[in-house]
Amino acid sequence: MNTKHFLTGFLCTLLVAGLFPFTNYVLTHLSGEQTLYCQIIARLQKNADSLYDPLIISDYNSYKVRLCEELRPRIAVVGSSRALELRASFFQQSFANCGLGIRRATDLAWFADAVAQDALPNMVLLSVDFWWFTPDPRKQVVEEKRTLSDGTQRNLDMFLMPLVYAAQGKLRLNNVLALSPFLRGEAEPVRIGMRAQEKDEGFQADGSYLYKKTYKTMTSEEVARHVNSEFVGTGVFTYDNGFHSSPIDDFFRDVEALRAKGVTVITYLPPVAPSLYDAFSKDPRYAYIFQTLSYIRERYPILDYTDPYHLGAADGDFIDATHPSPRVNAALLLDMLHREPALTPYISKEGLAACMERES
Repeated sequence: MNTKHFLTGFLCTLLVAGLFPFTNYVLTHLSGEQTLYCQIIARLQKNADSLYDPLIISDYNSYKVRLCEELRPRIAVVGSSRALELRASFFQQSFANCGLGIRRATDLAWFADAVAQDALPNMVLLSVDFWWFTPDPRKQVVEEKRTLSDGTQRNLDMFLMPLVYAAQGKLRLNNVLALSPFLRGEAEPVRIGMRAQEKDEGFQADGSYLYKKTYKTMTSEEVARHVNSEFVGTGVFTYDNGFHSSPIDDFFRDVEALRAKGVTVITYLPPVAPSLYDAFSKDPRYAYIFQTLSYIRERYPILDYTDPYHLGAADGDFIDATHPSPRVNAALLLDMLHREPALTPYISKEGLAACMERES
């Protein structure tokens, strides 16, 4: 074989092979997913209609740590995705929604240590999911955190997945280009991250999540079907998971450690949809859930809203079976205000009333 032809063919092969990861890298960069968290947060503050949600790497824990450090709120909600519908309009002092800052009981100590001491809020509303303790969380697989300390995201997927997602119909490349924060003016609304660009939903400036397409508040019939098809007897709601007291005690020791840092902490259990609560109540195989709730209430100061009927909530007031809508969260905060006078300087009754009226 002619050496010149061989080298030409070899170089062409390298060029073609390199074009695929290079294109993926460029798309990841244009989407804004490699942008520093502090820059993302600053960009969201410039336009209330801007949203952020990455697709390639979803290290929400670290993002919410940086959000707390950048906003330095007087009050914050910390918890899983179930806390994401509390909004800044519900409060009359500076607020940050750190929902998804913790996704399991053992994350609390990490989160409290990760946030700079001088950036910790005066008050934290700590949303607690009872299934963090059932089954035993010590058997759960800990997800790998793949962001660097400055917030830039690095992962092999950024060289491989954007074009794959496009081929699968999960990503429209024209959205990445049209909504790129690098190709729009500083004051224009942007979508940072491929998920935000594709779904037109994501984290708002205060850290709360705006759902537009993936989830909307379901009808009662839709929630009931959702409960039966995706929740009852599956996942964290499998039957006879058993009762475990030690992870509960460990978690509340971490709560006390957070209080020792000078933070006032109010813990609460958010509600589940009535159809799901009824499924728990009627099936003896779910006795461990009520054992868990009783153990927590009897030993630790906590507001238990697991029963949605206490707030007058219906299935149609939920985004899905486990995620309460902004309206339910507004009702919850209003009830919490009566039980916890320390909240009085923080809560905006007008904001709560406006939300409940708007979504009624």
